[in-house]
Amino acid sequence: MSNTPARFYDGKVGKMAIVDGLKALDAIDELVRSAEKELAAGPGAVAAAEAQVQSLENVLAQIKDTGGAIARKMHSLEVDIKAREEDVRKTQEHQRQAKSNKEYQIFREKIEKDRSAIAKIEDEILALMEEQEKISAQASQMKKALADAAAKADETRKAVEKRAAEINAALGELAARRSSSAAAVDPEDMKLYERARRSARGTSALAPLRGAVCGACNVMLTPQTVNLVFIGKDIVTCVSCHRILYADDQTDTRTEKGDDT
Repeated sequence: MSNTPARFYDGKVGKMAIVDGLKALDAIDELVRSAEKELAAGPGAVAAAEAQVQSLENVLAQIKDTGGAIARKMHSLEVDIKAREEDVRKTQEHQRQAKSNKEYQIFREKIEKDRSAIAKIEDEILALMEEQEKISAQASQMKKALADAAAKADETRKAVEKRAAEINAALGELAARRSSSAAAVDPEDMKLYERARRSARGTSALAPLRGAVCGACNVMLTPQTVNLVFIGKDIVTCVSCHRILYADDQTDTRTEKGDDT
């Protein structure tokens, strides 16, 4: 006695039981596709979260570089002020020893010029100090944002790892279910199904009739093809997308009689 699964025809609904078996198999494959898609998306979510952390780290580094440049500029200006103040002190000594009014005035003008320059430098330092305060505030905000992003990245990583473990366990169970379901399908029918699955490229391998049209690719079918689907003695595939065709409750029953009007 052959172990090949028999095809059963249900005259009431016009379907082979084998098509129902393939629909059940297709449902399992859809669960597998969905699980694998979610599993594949996990590393991307982690990478995006880590990229956000890296981006904030780069911004914080730039802020620190700007703050460092301001600090170095301020230090340079402070050194300049000290040098000019020393020049003023020396010039004042020379001024006190001036031997003529003309010489005295020359020293005085130099002192005034140096003091004016010192005042301008001090104004520049004040402006830099204000800028430094802004940079410091930005750095504080960025550090907080960075800490939040790092915490979120860590949370995302743990969630993805946990979900991946769950998905892999589910995929193991689905593989067992698929193997059991596939074993109940005639080998020749299984070949047709696998061909349809490859052609579907990640979507359902079966398609319902919608009038005289394939419900997947919307190609118009011949009356003969439609009638063969309703007769149900053989598996019928779409000539365009190669999906396995079946009739359901939404199929226009007029096509059962070959009515293409």
